[in-house]
Amino acid sequence: MFGFLGSEDFWSNTVSNLIGTFVGAGLALLSAWGVAKRGRTHSEIAGLQQIIDRLGRSRAFVPDQGGVVRTAALNADEQAEFRRVMISVFILRDLIERVVNSLDPKRNSVKILNEMYIDILNYLNATEIDSCDYRNKLMQLRGELVDCENRLKNLHSKLTLHEPGKLET
Repeated sequence: MFGFLGSEDFWSNTVSNLIGTFVGAGLALLSAWGVAKRGRTHSEIAGLQQIIDRLGRSRAFVPDQGGVVRTAALNADEQAEFRRVMISVFILRDLIERVVNSLDPKRNSVKILNEMYIDILNYLNATEIDSCDYRNKLMQLRGELVDCENRLKNLHSKLTLHEPGKLET
């Protein structure tokens, strides 16, 4: 009645079908993993490039000579400029936070982005206490952010760096 179960062709076909099924499923899984990983890397690079471009477009980060510590109170024009700088710094901080939240915390770039975020918080705290010397503090922040940008570029060679405050819009 079930004579085909004893047939040698049946078992050899069954074994080869099972092997083919598992190998095919494994290859499909490997392929899906590769596509997902490539998508995450592309998304990470896009987010990092947004931060670099934003920093490059920000007039607040145009380099200046600085140097002399300022202790005099800001006049009305300087206060208006200080408010514009602060808005730009807040926008950059929020962008960094959004990108960090979109990434896997294990990514190497997250550590660098967290450093950038902390550098910005330190600047905000320092200028909240004393805004008189905000330009020198801003140029110090600029240097710290440039250092972080260079380290991000070392992680992802596809990133395009711009000098902060110098990117034409």
